[in-house]
Amino acid sequence: MKAPSLFARMKTRFQDFLAAPALGAPDVTGGDDPYADTRSPIRIGLIIILVTFVGLGGWAAFAPLSQGAVASGKLIVESQRKEIQHFEGGIVAKIAVKDGDRVRPGDVLVELDDTRARAQLQIVEGQLDAYRAFEARLTAERDGLEDVTFPADLEAKAQNNEEVAKSLGGQRDMFTARKMAIKSQTDILDKRVTQLREMSNGLRAQVQSKSEQLRTLADEIKGLQELYAKGYASKSRLLALQRSEAETAGERGKYLSDIASSDMKVGETRLEVIQVQKKFEEEVVSDLRTTQQKVLDLTEQWTAARDVLNRTRVRAPVEGIIVGLKLHTLGGVINPGTRLLEIVPQNRKLLVQAKIQTHDIDQVQMGAEAEVRLLPFKQRTLPILVGQVTAVSADTLEDERTGESYYTANVEISEDQIKKLEGHRLVPGMPADVIIKSGEYTVLQYLLGPLTDSLARAFRG
Repeated sequence: MKAPSLFARMKTRFQDFLAAPALGAPDVTGGDDPYADTRSPIRIGLIIILVTFVGLGGWAAFAPLSQGAVASGKLIVESQRKEIQHFEGGIVAKIAVKDGDRVRPGDVLVELDDTRARAQLQIVEGQLDAYRAFEARLTAERDGLEDVTFPADLEAKAQNNEEVAKSLGGQRDMFTARKMAIKSQTDILDKRVTQLREMSNGLRAQVQSKSEQLRTLADEIKGLQELYAKGYASKSRLLALQRSEAETAGERGKYLSDIASSDMKVGETRLEVIQVQKKFEEEVVSDLRTTQQKVLDLTEQWTAARDVLNRTRVRAPVEGIIVGLKLHTLGGVINPGTRLLEIVPQNRKLLVQAKIQTHDIDQVQMGAEAEVRLLPFKQRTLPILVGQVTAVSADTLEDERTGESYYTANVEISEDQIKKLEGHRLVPGMPADVIIKSGEYTVLQYLLGPLTDSLARAFRG
Protein backbone atom coordinates (compact mmCIF):
# COMPACT_ATOMS: atom_id res chain seq x y z
CA MET A 1 0.00 0.00 0.00
CA LYS A 2 1.16 3.49 -0.84
CA ALA A 3 2.23 5.64 2.17
CA PRO A 4 0.07 8.79 2.79
CA SER A 5 1.57 12.08 1.59
CA LEU A 6 2.92 14.74 3.92
CA PHE A 7 -0.02 17.03 3.12
CA ALA A 8 -2.48 14.21 3.92
CA ARG A 9 -0.79 13.52 7.25
CA MET A 10 -0.86 17.23 8.19
CA LYS A 11 -4.52 17.46 7.23
CA THR A 12 -5.34 14.43 9.37
CA ARG A 13 -3.41 15.81 12.32
CA PHE A 14 -5.14 19.21 11.98
CA GLN A 15 -8.55 17.53 11.92
CA ASP A 16 -7.61 15.58 15.03
CA PHE A 17 -6.70 18.81 16.78
CA LEU A 18 -9.99 20.35 15.79
CA ALA A 19 -11.86 17.27 16.96
CA ALA A 20 -10.17 17.29 20.36
CA PRO A 21 -12.39 18.12 23.34
CA ALA A 22 -12.42 21.62 24.59
CA LEU A 23 -10.19 22.62 27.43
CA GLY A 24 -11.72 21.36 30.68
CA ALA A 25 -14.19 19.04 28.96
CA PRO A 26 -14.48 15.41 30.23
CA ASP A 27 -12.25 12.91 28.52
CA VAL A 28 -14.32 10.48 26.47
CA THR A 29 -11.39 8.73 24.80
CA GLY A 30 -10.61 6.50 27.70
CA GLY A 31 -7.48 8.49 28.70
CA ASP A 32 -5.10 6.67 26.33
CA ASP A 33 -4.13 9.76 24.18
CA PRO A 34 -0.91 11.42 25.46
CA TYR A 35 -1.66 14.65 23.55
CA ALA A 36 -5.06 15.22 25.09
CA ASP A 37 -3.83 17.99 27.40
CA THR A 38 -2.09 20.00 24.66
CA ARG A 39 -4.51 19.84 21.77
CA SER A 40 -6.97 22.43 23.02
CA PRO A 41 -4.44 25.29 23.59
CA ILE A 42 -2.79 24.55 20.26
CA ARG A 43 -6.13 24.56 18.54
CA ILE A 44 -7.03 27.88 20.10
CA GLY A 45 -3.67 29.33 19.09
CA LEU A 46 -4.07 28.13 15.55
CA ILE A 47 -7.53 29.62 15.37
CA ILE A 48 -6.22 32.96 16.67
CA ILE A 49 -3.35 32.89 14.16
CA LEU A 50 -5.74 31.96 11.36
CA VAL A 51 -8.18 34.72 12.25
CA THR A 52 -5.35 37.24 12.54
CA PHE A 53 -3.90 36.35 9.15
CA VAL A 54 -7.31 36.31 7.51
CA GLY A 55 -8.20 39.67 9.07
CA LEU A 56 -4.89 41.25 8.18
CA GLY A 57 -5.08 39.79 4.69
CA GLY A 58 -8.57 41.13 4.16
CA TRP A 59 -7.56 44.53 5.48
CA ALA A 60 -4.45 44.56 3.29
CA ALA A 61 -6.52 43.58 0.27
CA PHE A 62 -9.05 46.38 0.69
CA ALA A 63 -7.49 49.15 2.83
CA PRO A 64 -6.73 52.10 0.49
CA LEU A 65 -3.46 53.99 0.50
CA SER A 66 -2.83 57.24 -1.37
CA GLN A 67 -0.40 57.04 -4.24
CA GLY A 68 1.52 60.06 -5.45
CA ALA A 69 4.70 62.05 -5.68
CA VAL A 70 6.44 63.24 -2.53
CA ALA A 71 8.29 66.52 -2.85
CA SER A 72 9.80 69.33 -0.83
CA GLY A 73 8.70 72.88 -1.43
CA LYS A 74 8.34 76.37 -0.09
CA LEU A 75 5.61 78.96 0.30
CA ILE A 76 5.45 81.66 -2.34
CA VAL A 77 2.93 84.41 -3.05
CA GLU A 78 0.91 84.45 -6.25
CA SER A 79 2.99 87.35 -7.52
CA GLN A 80 6.52 88.16 -6.53
CA ARG A 81 7.79 91.43 -5.09
CA LYS A 82 6.48 94.51 -6.84
CA GLU A 83 9.28 96.79 -7.95
CA ILE A 84 8.12 100.41 -7.92
CA GLN A 85 9.74 102.64 -10.54
CA HIS A 86 8.98 106.06 -12.01
CA PHE A 87 8.69 106.45 -15.76
CA GLU A 88 9.59 110.14 -16.16
CA GLY A 89 11.64 110.82 -13.05
CA GLY A 90 11.60 114.17 -11.28
CA ILE A 91 12.28 116.03 -8.05
CA VAL A 92 11.29 114.36 -4.76
CA ALA A 93 8.78 116.52 -2.90
CA LYS A 94 7.59 114.08 -0.21
CA ILE A 95 8.44 110.58 1.02
CA ALA A 96 5.29 109.17 2.61
CA VAL A 97 6.55 105.70 3.70
CA LYS A 98 9.49 103.93 5.26
CA ASP A 99 10.75 100.36 5.24
CA GLY A 100 8.38 98.00 7.04
CA ASP A 101 5.27 100.14 6.53
CA ARG A 102 2.16 98.28 5.45
CA VAL A 103 0.34 99.91 2.53
CA ARG A 104 -2.91 99.31 0.74
CA PRO A 105 -3.69 99.70 -2.97
CA GLY A 106 -3.82 103.40 -3.87
CA ASP A 107 -1.83 104.64 -0.87
CA VAL A 108 0.62 107.43 -1.76
CA LEU A 109 4.23 106.27 -1.43
CA VAL A 110 6.21 109.19 -2.87
CA GLU A 111 5.25 112.62 -4.21
CA LEU A 112 7.29 114.37 -6.89
CA ASP A 113 7.24 118.07 -7.71
CA ASP A 114 4.28 118.57 -10.07
CA THR A 115 4.88 122.18 -11.21
CA ARG A 116 5.98 121.31 -14.72
CA ALA A 117 3.45 118.51 -15.19
CA ARG A 118 0.57 120.67 -13.97
CA ALA A 119 1.56 123.57 -16.26
CA GLN A 120 1.74 121.26 -19.27
CA LEU A 121 -1.67 119.83 -18.46
CA GLN A 122 -3.17 123.32 -18.18
CA ILE A 123 -1.73 124.33 -21.57
CA VAL A 124 -3.10 121.27 -23.32
CA GLU A 125 -6.43 121.56 -21.51
CA GLY A 126 -6.81 125.20 -22.58
CA GLN A 127 -6.13 124.28 -26.21
CA LEU A 128 -8.54 121.38 -26.02
CA ASP A 129 -11.32 123.56 -24.57
CA ALA A 130 -10.81 126.15 -27.32
CA TYR A 131 -10.95 123.59 -30.11
CA ARG A 132 -13.98 121.90 -28.60
CA ALA A 133 -15.78 125.27 -28.58
CA PHE A 134 -14.63 125.80 -32.18
CA GLU A 135 -16.00 122.36 -33.06
CA ALA A 136 -19.38 123.16 -31.49
CA ARG A 137 -19.66 126.40 -33.51
CA LEU A 138 -18.76 124.65 -36.79
CA THR A 139 -21.26 121.89 -36.04
CA ALA A 140 -24.02 124.47 -35.55
CA GLU A 141 -23.06 126.15 -38.85
CA ARG A 142 -23.04 122.85 -40.69
CA ASP A 143 -26.46 121.90 -39.35
CA GLY A 144 -27.93 125.36 -39.96
CA LEU A 145 -28.87 125.90 -36.31
CA GLU A 146 -30.04 129.20 -34.91
CA ASP A 147 -27.51 129.15 -32.06
CA VAL A 148 -24.44 127.24 -30.87
CA THR A 149 -24.88 124.37 -28.42
CA PHE A 150 -21.68 123.81 -26.43
CA PRO A 151 -20.86 120.60 -24.47
CA ALA A 152 -22.38 120.64 -20.99
CA ASP A 153 -18.99 120.28 -19.27
CA LEU A 154 -17.67 123.36 -21.11
CA GLU A 155 -20.75 125.35 -20.12
CA ALA A 156 -20.23 124.29 -16.50
CA LYS A 157 -16.51 125.08 -16.60
CA ALA A 158 -17.24 128.53 -18.05
CA GLN A 159 -19.06 129.42 -14.83
CA ASN A 160 -15.76 129.42 -12.91
CA ASN A 161 -13.12 129.72 -15.63
CA GLU A 162 -12.77 133.10 -17.29
CA GLU A 163 -10.69 131.77 -20.18
CA VAL A 164 -13.30 129.17 -21.07
CA ALA A 165 -16.07 131.75 -20.77
CA LYS A 166 -14.21 134.05 -23.19
CA SER A 167 -13.70 131.18 -25.60
CA LEU A 168 -17.39 130.28 -25.64
CA GLY A 169 -18.40 133.92 -25.98
CA GLY A 170 -15.97 134.43 -28.85
CA GLN A 171 -17.34 131.43 -30.73
CA ARG A 172 -20.91 132.65 -30.25
CA ASP A 173 -19.93 136.08 -31.63
CA MET A 174 -18.12 134.42 -34.53
CA PHE A 175 -21.19 132.31 -35.27
CA THR A 176 -23.43 135.39 -35.36
CA ALA A 177 -20.98 137.44 -37.47
CA ARG A 178 -20.47 134.69 -40.05
CA LYS A 179 -24.16 134.06 -40.21
CA MET A 180 -24.84 137.76 -40.82
CA ALA A 181 -22.08 137.97 -43.45
CA ILE A 182 -23.55 135.09 -45.42
CA LYS A 183 -27.03 136.56 -45.07
CA SER A 184 -25.75 139.95 -46.29
CA GLN A 185 -24.21 138.39 -49.39
CA THR A 186 -27.31 136.40 -50.20
CA ASP A 187 -29.55 139.41 -49.53
CA ILE A 188 -27.61 141.52 -52.06
CA LEU A 189 -27.90 138.78 -54.63
CA ASP A 190 -31.58 138.33 -53.88
CA LYS A 191 -32.13 142.08 -54.42
CA ARG A 192 -30.32 141.86 -57.73
CA VAL A 193 -32.63 139.03 -58.75
CA THR A 194 -35.62 141.15 -57.78
CA GLN A 195 -34.35 144.09 -59.79
CA LEU A 196 -33.72 141.95 -62.84
CA ARG A 197 -37.16 140.47 -62.60
CA GLU A 198 -38.70 143.95 -62.34
CA MET A 199 -36.67 145.01 -65.37
CA SER A 200 -37.91 141.98 -67.25
CA ASN A 201 -41.47 142.82 -66.35
CA GLY A 202 -40.96 146.40 -67.69
CA LEU A 203 -39.47 145.09 -70.89
CA ARG A 204 -42.34 142.71 -71.34
CA ALA A 205 -44.71 145.65 -71.02
CA GLN A 206 -42.74 147.49 -73.71
CA VAL A 207 -42.92 144.41 -75.93
CA GLN A 208 -46.65 144.31 -75.43
CA SER A 209 -46.92 147.98 -76.35
CA LYS A 210 -44.78 147.58 -79.44
CA SER A 211 -46.83 144.57 -80.48
CA GLU A 212 -49.99 146.67 -80.35
CA GLN A 213 -48.28 149.46 -82.30
CA LEU A 214 -47.27 146.97 -84.95
CA ARG A 215 -50.82 145.76 -85.31
CA THR A 216 -52.04 149.32 -85.67
CA LEU A 217 -49.37 150.18 -88.21
CA ALA A 218 -50.15 147.03 -90.12
CA ASP A 219 -53.80 148.09 -90.43
CA GLU A 220 -52.84 151.62 -91.48
CA ILE A 221 -50.41 150.36 -94.08
CA LYS A 222 -53.00 148.00 -95.48
CA GLY A 223 -55.57 150.77 -95.82
CA LEU A 224 -53.05 153.20 -97.27
CA GLN A 225 -51.94 150.63 -99.81
CA GLU A 226 -55.53 150.33 -101.05
CA LEU A 227 -55.81 154.10 -101.32
CA TYR A 228 -52.43 154.30 -103.00
CA ALA A 229 -53.51 151.70 -105.51
CA LYS A 230 -56.57 153.85 -106.39
CA GLY A 231 -54.42 156.96 -106.52
CA TYR A 232 -55.89 158.57 -103.44
CA ALA A 233 -52.68 158.43 -101.30
CA SER A 234 -49.11 159.44 -101.91
CA LYS A 235 -46.28 156.97 -101.99
CA SER A 236 -44.25 158.98 -99.49
CA ARG A 237 -46.98 158.59 -96.94
CA LEU A 238 -47.00 154.81 -97.46
CA LEU A 239 -43.24 154.58 -97.17
CA ALA A 240 -43.27 156.61 -93.96
CA LEU A 241 -45.72 154.17 -92.37
CA GLN A 242 -43.64 151.20 -93.47
CA ARG A 243 -40.49 152.79 -91.98
CA SER A 244 -42.38 153.35 -88.73
CA GLU A 245 -43.49 149.70 -88.73
CA ALA A 246 -39.92 148.51 -89.22
CA GLU A 247 -38.61 150.72 -86.41
CA THR A 248 -41.32 149.49 -84.05
CA ALA A 249 -40.55 145.87 -84.90
CA GLY A 250 -36.88 146.54 -84.23
CA GLU A 251 -37.62 148.10 -80.87
CA ARG A 252 -39.83 145.14 -79.97
CA GLY A 253 -37.05 142.73 -80.90
CA LYS A 254 -34.59 144.65 -78.76
CA TYR A 255 -36.95 144.47 -75.81
CA LEU A 256 -37.29 140.72 -76.27
CA SER A 257 -33.52 140.40 -76.36
CA ASP A 258 -33.23 142.45 -73.18
CA ILE A 259 -35.82 140.22 -71.52
CA ALA A 260 -33.83 137.11 -72.42
CA SER A 261 -30.64 138.73 -71.13
CA SER A 262 -32.35 139.75 -67.90
CA ASP A 263 -33.77 136.27 -67.37
CA MET A 264 -30.31 134.79 -67.91
CA LYS A 265 -28.85 137.20 -65.34
CA VAL A 266 -31.57 136.16 -62.90
CA GLY A 267 -30.51 132.54 -63.32
CA GLU A 268 -26.85 133.43 -62.92
CA THR A 269 -27.57 135.45 -59.80
CA ARG A 270 -29.62 132.65 -58.26
CA LEU A 271 -26.78 130.24 -59.04
CA GLU A 272 -24.37 132.66 -57.38
CA VAL A 273 -26.54 132.60 -54.25
CA ILE A 274 -26.35 128.82 -54.22
CA GLN A 275 -22.59 128.91 -54.79
CA VAL A 276 -22.06 131.35 -51.94
CA GLN A 277 -23.99 129.06 -49.59
CA LYS A 278 -22.27 125.96 -50.93
CA LYS A 279 -18.81 127.48 -50.58
CA PHE A 280 -19.58 128.44 -47.01
CA GLU A 281 -20.82 124.94 -46.20
CA GLU A 282 -17.77 123.33 -47.81
CA GLU A 283 -15.45 125.55 -45.80
CA VAL A 284 -17.38 124.69 -42.65
CA VAL A 285 -17.19 120.94 -43.33
CA SER A 286 -13.48 121.14 -44.12
CA ASP A 287 -12.75 123.21 -41.01
CA LEU A 288 -14.91 120.88 -38.92
CA ARG A 289 -13.03 117.82 -40.14
CA THR A 290 -9.69 119.45 -39.35
CA THR A 291 -10.95 120.63 -35.97
CA GLN A 292 -12.31 117.21 -35.01
CA GLN A 293 -8.94 115.65 -35.77
CA LYS A 294 -7.26 118.33 -33.69
CA VAL A 295 -9.67 117.61 -30.83
CA LEU A 296 -8.75 113.92 -31.00
CA ASP A 297 -5.04 114.72 -30.97
CA LEU A 298 -5.39 117.14 -28.08
CA THR A 299 -7.54 114.64 -26.17
CA GLU A 300 -4.72 112.11 -26.42
CA GLN A 301 -2.21 114.75 -25.35
CA TRP A 302 -4.46 115.74 -22.46
CA THR A 303 -4.76 112.12 -21.35
CA ALA A 304 -0.99 111.71 -21.49
CA ALA A 305 -0.40 114.98 -19.62
CA ARG A 306 -2.95 114.00 -16.96
CA ASP A 307 -1.23 110.63 -16.53
CA VAL A 308 2.12 112.38 -16.13
CA LEU A 309 0.60 114.60 -13.45
CA ASN A 310 -1.03 111.64 -11.71
CA ARG A 311 2.28 109.80 -11.72
CA THR A 312 3.88 112.57 -9.70
CA ARG A 313 2.07 110.86 -6.83
CA VAL A 314 3.47 107.33 -6.78
CA ARG A 315 0.82 104.97 -5.39
CA ALA A 316 0.89 101.39 -4.16
CA PRO A 317 -0.46 98.93 -6.75
CA VAL A 318 -1.09 96.16 -4.19
CA GLU A 319 -1.37 95.63 -0.47
CA GLY A 320 1.95 94.75 1.08
CA ILE A 321 5.03 95.67 3.10
CA ILE A 322 7.55 98.32 2.01
CA VAL A 323 11.11 97.06 1.61
CA GLY A 324 14.24 98.39 -0.06
CA LEU A 325 13.32 102.10 0.05
CA LYS A 326 15.94 103.99 -1.98
CA LEU A 327 14.77 107.58 -1.35
CA HIS A 328 15.91 109.53 1.68
CA THR A 329 16.41 113.14 0.50
CA LEU A 330 13.68 115.69 -0.18
CA GLY A 331 14.51 117.70 -3.28
CA GLY A 332 16.63 114.91 -4.67
CA VAL A 333 16.44 114.13 -8.37
CA ILE A 334 15.46 110.68 -9.62
CA ASN A 335 16.16 109.57 -13.16
CA PRO A 336 13.54 108.00 -15.45
CA GLY A 337 13.03 104.32 -14.66
CA THR A 338 14.78 104.53 -11.29
CA ARG A 339 13.70 101.87 -8.77
CA LEU A 340 12.23 103.68 -5.78
CA LEU A 341 11.27 100.78 -3.51
CA GLU A 342 9.72 97.31 -3.45
CA ILE A 343 6.47 95.99 -2.04
CA VAL A 344 6.13 92.45 -0.71
CA PRO A 345 2.49 91.59 -1.50
CA GLN A 346 0.26 90.53 1.38
CA ASN A 347 -3.10 88.77 1.44
CA ARG A 348 -2.40 87.23 -1.91
CA LYS A 349 -3.18 83.63 -2.78
CA LEU A 350 -0.60 81.41 -1.13
CA LEU A 351 1.11 78.81 -3.27
CA VAL A 352 3.50 76.04 -2.41
CA GLN A 353 6.14 75.63 -5.08
CA ALA A 354 7.17 71.98 -4.97
CA LYS A 355 10.32 70.44 -6.45
CA ILE A 356 9.30 67.26 -8.29
CA GLN A 357 11.90 64.60 -8.94
CA THR A 358 12.19 63.74 -12.62
CA HIS A 359 11.13 60.11 -12.03
CA ASP A 360 7.91 61.29 -10.31
CA ILE A 361 6.72 63.75 -12.96
CA ASP A 362 4.40 61.15 -14.54
CA GLN A 363 2.36 61.17 -11.32
CA VAL A 364 1.82 64.95 -11.32
CA GLN A 365 -1.22 66.26 -13.20
CA MET A 366 -2.90 69.66 -13.41
CA GLY A 367 -5.80 69.83 -10.97
CA ALA A 368 -4.50 66.96 -8.84
CA GLU A 369 -5.14 67.08 -5.10
CA ALA A 370 -2.13 67.61 -2.85
CA GLU A 371 -1.44 67.43 0.88
CA VAL A 372 0.82 70.08 2.39
CA ARG A 373 2.65 69.98 5.71
CA LEU A 374 4.33 73.20 6.81
CA LEU A 375 7.58 72.19 8.48
CA PRO A 376 8.20 75.17 10.83
CA PHE A 377 5.06 74.35 12.85
CA LYS A 378 4.54 71.47 15.29
CA GLN A 379 3.18 68.64 13.17
CA ARG A 380 1.16 67.04 15.96
CA THR A 381 -0.95 70.17 16.41
CA LEU A 382 -1.04 71.45 12.83
CA PRO A 383 -3.63 70.05 10.41
CA ILE A 384 -2.66 68.84 6.97
CA LEU A 385 -3.59 71.41 4.34
CA VAL A 386 -5.28 70.26 1.16
CA GLY A 387 -4.45 72.11 -2.05
CA GLN A 388 -4.67 71.72 -5.80
CA VAL A 389 -1.98 71.68 -8.47
CA THR A 390 -2.43 74.80 -10.61
CA ALA A 391 0.78 74.80 -12.66
CA VAL A 392 3.50 72.37 -13.72
CA SER A 393 6.72 73.45 -15.40
CA ALA A 394 6.94 72.47 -19.07
CA ASP A 395 10.58 71.37 -18.80
CA THR A 396 13.16 70.51 -16.21
CA LEU A 397 15.04 73.10 -14.22
CA GLU A 398 18.50 72.75 -12.74
CA ASP A 399 19.51 73.43 -9.17
CA GLU A 400 22.43 75.88 -9.42
CA ARG A 401 23.92 74.58 -6.18
CA THR A 402 23.69 70.80 -6.72
CA GLY A 403 23.20 70.58 -10.48
CA GLU A 404 20.20 68.29 -9.90
CA SER A 405 17.37 68.41 -12.45
CA TYR A 406 13.79 68.77 -11.27
CA TYR A 407 10.33 69.98 -12.27
CA THR A 408 8.27 72.55 -10.37
CA ALA A 409 4.59 72.33 -9.49
CA ASN A 410 2.55 75.08 -7.87
CA VAL A 411 -0.02 73.96 -5.32
CA GLU A 412 -2.66 76.55 -4.48
CA ILE A 413 -4.02 76.57 -0.93
CA SER A 414 -7.60 77.83 -0.67
CA GLU A 415 -8.80 80.40 1.85
CA ASP A 416 -10.79 77.72 3.71
CA GLN A 417 -7.62 75.73 4.26
CA ILE A 418 -5.65 78.79 5.34
CA LYS A 419 -8.29 79.47 8.02
CA LYS A 420 -7.17 76.24 9.71
CA LEU A 421 -3.89 78.02 10.49
CA GLU A 422 -5.38 80.77 12.65
CA GLY A 423 -2.74 82.00 15.04
CA HIS A 424 0.09 80.95 12.74
CA ARG A 425 1.92 83.52 10.63
CA LEU A 426 2.62 82.43 7.07
CA VAL A 427 5.76 83.87 5.54
CA PRO A 428 6.92 83.50 1.92
CA GLY A 429 9.84 81.07 1.73
CA MET A 430 8.55 78.82 4.54
CA PRO A 431 9.55 75.16 3.82
CA ALA A 432 6.91 72.48 3.34
CA ASP A 433 6.48 68.82 2.45
CA VAL A 434 4.05 68.05 -0.35
CA ILE A 435 2.34 64.84 -1.40
CA ILE A 436 0.71 65.16 -4.81
CA LYS A 437 -1.87 62.40 -5.14
CA SER A 438 -2.08 60.44 -8.38
CA GLY A 439 -4.38 57.58 -7.31
CA GLU A 440 -4.98 54.87 -4.68
CA TYR A 441 -3.79 51.30 -4.11
CA THR A 442 -4.20 48.73 -1.32
CA VAL A 443 -1.73 47.69 1.38
CA LEU A 444 -1.46 44.28 -0.24
CA GLN A 445 -0.54 45.87 -3.59
CA TYR A 446 2.07 47.96 -1.78
CA LEU A 447 3.59 44.88 -0.09
CA LEU A 448 3.53 42.73 -3.19
CA GLY A 449 4.60 45.54 -5.54
CA PRO A 450 8.37 44.94 -5.29
CA LEU A 451 7.85 41.18 -5.78
CA THR A 452 5.61 41.62 -8.85
CA ASP A 453 8.01 44.21 -10.29
CA SER A 454 10.93 41.81 -9.82
CA LEU A 455 9.02 38.97 -11.44
CA ALA A 456 8.02 41.23 -14.35
CA ARG A 457 11.62 42.24 -14.90
CA ALA A 458 12.72 38.62 -14.63
CA PHE A 459 10.22 37.48 -17.25
CA ARG A 460 11.21 40.36 -19.56
CA GLY A 461 14.82 39.34 -19.15
